[in-house]
Amino acid sequence: MAEYLTSLFTQAAPPGTGVQVQMFGSPNIDWYLDQMTAVSRGVNLPREQREILEKATAYRRKHYLAAATKPLKPGFNYLIRDYRLVFSVVVPATSVGDVEALTRVKTYRDHCMSILKTYNLYPGGYYQWGPQQLLEWCAFLLNPQRYVRGDRPLLHYDPSKRIGDQLVMSDTEIEEHVTHQVFTGGPHDKPLHVVGMSATRYSKMPFALPLMKSLLGSQTASQLGYPCPFLITTGIQILDHNSERNRVSLRFARSQQISSTPIAQYMPHLKEQADDWKLAQEQYDNGKGMCKLWHQLLLFCDPEDQSLAESAASAVWRASQIEISNDRRMQKLALLSSLPMMNGPLMQKDQKRLARLTSKTVSNAANMIPIVSEYGGNAREPIVTLFGPLGQVIKIDTFDTIGGNYNAAVIGESGSGKSFFLNEVIKRQIERGGRAWIIDKGRSFEKFATNMKGSQYIRFEKGVHLSLNPCSMYRADADNEDIIDQLVMIRQIMTQMIYPSRPMDDNEVSILLLAITNVLRGKVPLLSDIPSPDDVAAYLLSKDTEWPNEEVAMRAQQMGMNLQQFMVLYGDYFRGQANIEFTANLILLELEELSNRPDLQPVVMMSLMLNITDAMYLDRSTRKIVLIDEAWDLMGSGQTGKFIESGYRRARKYRGSFWTGTQKVGDYDISESAQACFTNSGWLFLLHQPETEIDKLAQTGKIAMDEYTESLLKNLKTEIGLYSDIYVQNGGMPPTVGKFFADMYSTLMYSSKAEHFTAVRALEDRGFSTDDAIEFLVERINHGKARGVEMDDVINAILVELNAHVPVTEKKGNSGTDEPLVVPEHTPAYTPSTEPPPEAVYAELLLGDRAGPTDAPDVQQAEVAQQ
Repeated sequence: MAEYLTSLFTQAAPPGTGVQVQMFGSPNIDWYLDQMTAVSRGVNLPREQREILEKATAYRRKHYLAAATKPLKPGFNYLIRDYRLVFSVVVPATSVGDVEALTRVKTYRDHCMSILKTYNLYPGGYYQWGPQQLLEWCAFLLNPQRYVRGDRPLLHYDPSKRIGDQLVMSDTEIEEHVTHQVFTGGPHDKPLHVVGMSATRYSKMPFALPLMKSLLGSQTASQLGYPCPFLITTGIQILDHNSERNRVSLRFARSQQISSTPIAQYMPHLKEQADDWKLAQEQYDNGKGMCKLWHQLLLFCDPEDQSLAESAASAVWRASQIEISNDRRMQKLALLSSLPMMNGPLMQKDQKRLARLTSKTVSNAANMIPIVSEYGGNAREPIVTLFGPLGQVIKIDTFDTIGGNYNAAVIGESGSGKSFFLNEVIKRQIERGGRAWIIDKGRSFEKFATNMKGSQYIRFEKGVHLSLNPCSMYRADADNEDIIDQLVMIRQIMTQMIYPSRPMDDNEVSILLLAITNVLRGKVPLLSDIPSPDDVAAYLLSKDTEWPNEEVAMRAQQMGMNLQQFMVLYGDYFRGQANIEFTANLILLELEELSNRPDLQPVVMMSLMLNITDAMYLDRSTRKIVLIDEAWDLMGSGQTGKFIESGYRRARKYRGSFWTGTQKVGDYDISESAQACFTNSGWLFLLHQPETEIDKLAQTGKIAMDEYTESLLKNLKTEIGLYSDIYVQNGGMPPTVGKFFADMYSTLMYSSKAEHFTAVRALEDRGFSTDDAIEFLVERINHGKARGVEMDDVINAILVELNAHVPVTEKKGNSGTDEPLVVPEHTPAYTPSTEPPPEAVYAELLLGDRAGPTDAPDVQQAEVAQQ
């Protein structure tokens, strides 16, 4: 790639041309947040469900915006960013109307576009700037105090005015200091520092594009990054090819002559100079040449963070073998040189006077431009959002894939954030208007489903009659292909009933399929109005059934006896009309009660899959997702592997997908069914795993493992309450590692902790809606954190107060002052009070004297009121 990019700086560029390549770690992610919010626009959802989803999205938006301008915790030099690459050129001309110069400009522009398109660096004409795009870009650089603080005014290009007169807001003030410039103005009083730094020394080691990517930060160490937005600019001056070649030839000959003299033995630098000129000569011999180059860095930071930002930036560049320093007393020049199309003759002269220009070969220059950042995802709609190791927004939609299927395998050890991530996937699909089924064992998703009002919760427990009769799910009016799929799946379910631990041979498959087909098509008398496995068993055992020979008859008899025995034990689940009706957009099926029935569990699992794919058949326009958590434990052996393949294939035709979750890579090797889940998954999401499990991935060939990939996988981290690293693999995109961030609202919404769930239910019993209850807890937790109190301590204090009706004393950081933390009455663990709380309690609850919680002022107002 770098070799191809060298033609950007060779003969096609007129002498004196100034090229700027800029990489901006921009905090402007509004475009993405608008897309994230727009996913649910126009979707018909139940009122309570819509309220909680809208509030969750609002909190997520606020969380992401905060993480785009300020690290989420001290020492975590990581910001959410949108990397933008700008390529601008200045071509010398004798006048504005220089026709010859304009022709050269157009020729060189077309040449650059052709090269950049080759590596998808210039996807189309949309990215060719007009005056509006130039105005928006420069307005950020010249009014950064507004944009970094989140105030992004709408700008419209006025063709009656010079662009230069439209860049700086009328209320923006710029004050230059020795080490920085101070920008103030706009709705925010707080000033912003813009710090200019430039490269002062380059390593003798050869540079490469991957190494230049590390100028954006470390892929594996979050502390090696920028704690603020930044802009890297590389300026390149194109030299006159012929005159510079003559100069190099002369210097090369002279250096070779001097290096061969006796005095060169005592002056080693002469030999080094000779080697350098030899390299330059070789460049011209190969049709390339030399150029002049400089690097500039701008940091946009808060005044109190300037020292930290400079130190962090120096560490990042030093890791890339480049030394940088503050542009003392040259901050204005640093800013001007970072504006696009400023690398003209005057700027080149200033850079030369300041000794910032360095001579580089064209090949070296092509390897020293910041042109590579991070993958931005495959999605037109951001369903699942991750953020790259360097902060880039990664939009993922598992239904928006080229080839392959929509199924996914998710692997993450306990505490890695797997359940949280799966909750997010389900929530976002519901928000988009899809449907979701969760097949759970252990009540991991019970609290999430309860918080999502309008969901359906189905449990297999005593006293509840649930029928999963696969025969009653047969649809004779389906198309031929679907009828075949149905018969295959029904046959596989009954195979599991007959032989739970081994597959059938071909003869047994034919016998069973014949029996099922005759029963479903009414060719034999039924034992009841609705066909069931009992009828299939009766057909196999019937003496009236004619079989080709005695051996086949004996096999049929044995199969019938096995099936009859299964129905004697578990027939109540498989007789009559299947009565599990899926009426909601979120259905939770809890199988914990079947844990002590290992022979029944896989049959129920397969029957549920048939039932679900049958429901998918009725609506082919809606996206559908089925999540099976701890899949290895829910699947049996025997026919389940082939059944999964049939179910996965059938689901894809109806815009459905199956997601499975396990704790270890090895869980997918436990049984044939688990292997089938992995093999038929087009997507892999891998969270933190022990190194031994990563080694298994390489050994089994589940991931094409090279040294770099292995390093990424072994460095996947989870910081509870902050983020989880997730490795994503799909055939339609490059393997990617992204961080999944959790905001406090979603943490409480997804949490399976009993304390969190109890607190939400308690507030609901006091008249709060679910979304208001979660929001109230979020505000109290944030209020507590500001005073040095941990989240769980705040929740526990709230639970105590819900029962005791008395203020709870809480320490405010290290100040030594106590303040009451008062919360509403009642928790489901206790008997609710019949007495309404006094008005003073509600006043201290930050609810004022109003009747409901939705009118509560924000935390800042509450603190003023308490003081």
